[in-house]
Amino acid sequence: MATKVDNRTIAKIVALATEGKSDEEISKAIGICRKTLFNWRKNNPYLLHALKGAKVIADDIVEASLYHRACGYSHKAVKMFYDKDTGKVVKEEYIEHYPPDTTACIFWLKNRRKAEWRDTQDGNTVPEASNHQTILDEFKKVINDPKNERKA
Repeated sequence: MATKVDNRTIAKIVALATEGKSDEEISKAIGICRKTLFNWRKNNPYLLHALKGAKVIADDIVEASLYHRACGYSHKAVKMFYDKDTGKVVKEEYIEHYPPDTTACIFWLKNRRKAEWRDTQDGNTVPEASNHQTILDEFKKVINDPKNERKA
């Protein structure tokens, strides 16, 4: 059983935690049992804080990814294809677009704005008509008003 942890092992543990690995996965990767990792953290404040910090970094990366998925994003990409005429492989750069993802939006809002986005209302209050519904109702009136029809 490993009783002390060296700086090289701490660096490996922190790197694995930054990748989002669980304590179980970290323990397996460095060849120790989970209890040993727990003891190392308990007896080494540096390891404890470094591991917590690494896990925060991993969580921040996931949070940023969820935000981008919820809002939609674009990035540069490369498409490769074979040109029959020249017999060569051609690389073509383009912009890949990802539209906003409804599920990511809902997940984000349910966690960030719990009161407004929870699935159920508590039994003590009656939900009031939101300002959004009033705006939507006004919008429907404008759309359905015959004066606003487009002329073909």
